[in-house]
Amino acid sequence: AKTAPPSANPSNGEPAAECALGLGDVKVDVGKLDPLGDVSSAGADAHLGELEKGVSPGSAMAPVASPGLRGFLLEVLVNVKAAARQNRVSATISFVVGMALVVIYNFGGPDVRSGFDRLERVQADGGVPFSAVTTAVFGGVLPCLLQLAIGKLPRPRNLNLAFQTVLWAILGAAVNRLYFFQAQIFGDGTDAATVVKKVLVDQFIWNPFMCVPALAPLYRWRDHEFTRDCQTVFQPRAIALAYCSMLLSVWVTWIPGTSVVYLFPASLQMPVFNVILFMFAILLAFVSQNATRASQRTSESELVAGARATGPSGKD
Repeated sequence: AKTAPPSANPSNGEPAAECALGLGDVKVDVGKLDPLGDVSSAGADAHLGELEKGVSPGSAMAPVASPGLRGFLLEVLVNVKAAARQNRVSATISFVVGMALVVIYNFGGPDVRSGFDRLERVQADGGVPFSAVTTAVFGGVLPCLLQLAIGKLPRPRNLNLAFQTVLWAILGAAVNRLYFFQAQIFGDGTDAATVVKKVLVDQFIWNPFMCVPALAPLYRWRDHEFTRDCQTVFQPRAIALAYCSMLLSVWVTWIPGTSVVYLFPASLQMPVFNVILFMFAILLAFVSQNATRASQRTSESELVAGARATGPSGKD
């Protein structure tokens, strides 16, 4: 990858460091950061407009990334803010769809309610296997087919389809058990106190400590075309960036999403979860791909910077 040379700062004529950050190629003037090394949100905010304009992650612009802890914190800051802004639509749609289901369930009349009752019986009879199959369809098969239709499904496509299907089947079974154990602990009520307790456990124990730590390396493996090179996949900085990006995406989508899910009886929670999951699975795939591109540009830029520092003779 080509690296862009430092550009002149128009205010004082000094070079401005540039970073490849977030969900696209974003040029960040590190001079706008706190001189003590702390990340200043003001410096990052000035450049988030590039993300909103739809700068392509694969464009010719490949700026140099700032190395070290300071550069990583800046990457996380910009990536998280960009993800929050880009996920607003997904979160809004998820919440609106979920609330529409709540309204339909409670006020849809006898015919609609009988349909929910039949779905409830199918889920109760099918148990974990039914949850695994339906989650594989809504989280794996359907999002992959949509990505394929719009030309966004990464290669190798057959392996990607298989990966997504198996992954979400396993997660569907795990989420089924999560909902079951929460019902055992907090009860099957849909009152505000019960819903809040379940959402807190779901979003601040299950996701940050169990689910996302597994998803981050798995999606990096997928983004690297299922390579056998573990060193490439398990780069600590890249894993951390993927983890932070995914966790933010999870929270933005699923804090409102699970607030709706837990308003339903236990046997209807998995079907409602899968409706929201369809949109989220597509979003998560794109977030992972962009975080991987950002970490790749960071690694390449650091190699170039190291080569320049040692000079042609290989000595400092």
